[in-house]
Amino acid sequence: MGKSLGETIRNIVKNYVDDSNPADYIYATIVSIGSSNCSIKLEKTGITIPSSMVDIPEGLSKKKIKIKIEGITYDAEVDAQLKAGDRVMVVKKLGGQKYAIIGKVS
Repeated sequence: MGKSLGETIRNIVKNYVDDSNPADYIYATIVSIGSSNCSIKLEKTGITIPSSMVDIPEGLSKKKIKIKIEGITYDAEVDAQLKAGDRVMVVKKLGGQKYAIIGKVS
């Protein structure tokens, strides 16, 4: 006897979800990084993602800030810059066309 329509639909949806490989987060390693680019290597698959597909948040960079303490303004530099070899957590856009680094992990 053949499959029911409901079972066939469930199988189609399951196969679609499995093939699209959705993920809440993925671990990766920084392969190379420059002033405006960053390529990463995904831990699970070993695939290297080029910089054109990777977004880096502003908080993971080196920047100058001003701090005001008791009325006196100081210049400071915050260096949260990523380096080659750093382990990061990324999220992947459904379909895998874009990855966003969300933080550095140890």
